[in-house]
Amino acid sequence: MTHITNLKISSVDDKLSAAFPVVNPGERPLGSLVLLQVKQAMTKTEGGIVLTKNDIETEFDNTQVAKVLQLGKIAYCNRETMVPWPEGAWVKVGDYVRISQHNGKRWTKPIPGTRGNSVEERVTFVLIDDLHIASIIDDPLTVKAFF
Repeated sequence: MTHITNLKISSVDDKLSAAFPVVNPGERPLGSLVLLQVKQAMTKTEGGIVLTKNDIETEFDNTQVAKVLQLGKIAYCNRETMVPWPEGAWVKVGDYVRISQHNGKRWTKPIPGTRGNSVEERVTFVLIDDLHIASIIDDPLTVKAFF
């Protein structure tokens, strides 16, 4: 029974690695900004059906799921006194969050080992103000983009 559980965890870990591949963003957040990595668009369905380029791009354009990579030094702090908020930081590094599609400053970096020419070969990063993170997501793999 333990062996089956480990297989499921491995499968989830593999899916998370595919959704959030490790790529150096090349930047660090300052002030109240939070550095996020946007979830990769799916390239095929759970059943193995390969999605068209248009479907992949549509999902990418509509995703609102991101992973917290770094917090600026005064994220979740009083902007005048630099004292942390009494309730503490709302998110921590490693959390998965929901963000607006239109907030923040975005850039992309190619995934190592790819040509980096298509949406699925690039990783998107966002610098966003700490107040613009909408919620923490328990399972980023179950959140689907709206088509």
